[in-house]
Amino acid sequence: MEVVVQIDTNLCGATQAFSSQHEHGQLYMLRARCSQKRSSLQSRIYLGMTTLKELIVKRPCLKLEFLDVLLDFTSHETPDVRNNAIRVTKTLHDIADLAKPIEVRVLD
Repeated sequence: MEVVVQIDTNLCGATQAFSSQHEHGQLYMLRARCSQKRSSLQSRIYLGMTTLKELIVKRPCLKLEFLDVLLDFTSHETPDVRNNAIRVTKTLHDIADLAKPIEVRVLD
């Protein structure tokens, strides 16, 4: 099956899907979901970050690309986005094969 992960965003009544053939567009969509600026969309931010975390863990061939997206959000200007990204990054740092890439990126 082509669809790997599906996000059902009941908040806007739309369904977005991640497939192996459209990863660049997916990254763009995921960036947009994770960085919504209105406070009423906090659950979308949380959903986006949680999805990003799952993609990092479950898509080993693309985990570093997804990790870069997450780490970009750790310095985002919106506090909700930044705080959620830091929370997820701290969780992922406990995973052995992700600790080093996180540390290298943070120290750059």
